[in-house]
Amino acid sequence: MDNFRSRNRGLHTASGNGLSSLKDNKSTFIDQITGKKHTFKTNDVSIDSSELSSKTEISPFNPREISKIDLESLNLYKNLKEFQILSEPAIGYTLPDSDTIFIANGATRRACCIDIYNKTNIDIKYNIHVIQLDKESMWLVLQEIRRTDSNRKFTFIEQSINALSFYEMYATTEPSSSVKNIIENYNLTGASSLSQGRFSLMIPFAIIYSEIKEFLIDVDSKKISAKFAKLVIDFIENTAEKKITIRKTVKDDKTSKGYSFVVVENIQSTVLSEFKAEVTALKSTLSRIPSLNIDTISDALQTKDSVSDAIQKKDAENNIVINDQVCTINFSFTREDYSESQMKKIREIFNENEDFLNELKNKIDQAI
Repeated sequence: MDNFRSRNRGLHTASGNGLSSLKDNKSTFIDQITGKKHTFKTNDVSIDSSELSSKTEISPFNPREISKIDLESLNLYKNLKEFQILSEPAIGYTLPDSDTIFIANGATRRACCIDIYNKTNIDIKYNIHVIQLDKESMWLVLQEIRRTDSNRKFTFIEQSINALSFYEMYATTEPSSSVKNIIENYNLTGASSLSQGRFSLMIPFAIIYSEIKEFLIDVDSKKISAKFAKLVIDFIENTAEKKITIRKTVKDDKTSKGYSFVVVENIQSTVLSEFKAEVTALKSTLSRIPSLNIDTISDALQTKDSVSDAIQKKDAENNIVINDQVCTINFSFTREDYSESQMKKIREIFNENEDFLNELKNKIDQAI
């Protein structure tokens, strides 16, 4: 089950007939924490392929990178072209004061229908379950994407885009929350289980990627991993000689220290504003690369030799930080970044040291 849960705000686990079973043009979700029912008006809509571009848009909460897909190679595309019918409806939503239907699940089907119409003039009926939402109910859209999306695994880029959408939604609803709160609730969605280090990489990468994706259009999305993302962020940070942060310090009379760390509101515009020159430099570098393949780009982004001592010191402290304000240890290894044989060795090392790690945790628990 997908979960959006927080004890002090309105994001909870929801279940119910949702959009998969409509009754009397309503869709009901039951909050499993409070028992409260959330009911929304819904309706079934059928739109000709010829009108999809004008009447629908891909939801900003739908991370699918449609431009990276070879549509004509998909069985979905071939079946649509042959049988001219969708096997199941897409999931969309509307917002107040707008007639546009935002597609939360079904972006690939939408793209196929539009492409087939543009090339063959075949007008396929695109059926959509539409839920009438308000901005306070955006969490339901993300839940629906996760609950009903059974297509291919999300790439690192798509995961990053999805994490950024969740971050922005959470920060808008609860600007005084911490990044830790966001990560804990994001992990509860079933979307992924992320460490703070990985989450803190994905958010700025998703922002920067939106600016440079035109230079990566011919690059296989599956090859853009966390390692590549770190090269991109390192390039920006090393050029600027300062770190990208997704949290800020605010005065807080309730804490003994007199301050606390909260999320950065308007994170996308903030990062792009603070690192405008560096993003421009990155674009300039990418535009000069003669062969746009992942290895060539990675080589061009290697800037560590020219990094200042201060930045190197900060990089060294990313995984282990011990000072008066914070004590953190972060180890994050995933199959996206390592081969199967490498992951086997990593697992063996963790297994060998499991007793030591548990003993360390127990000592800390006993000390506090």
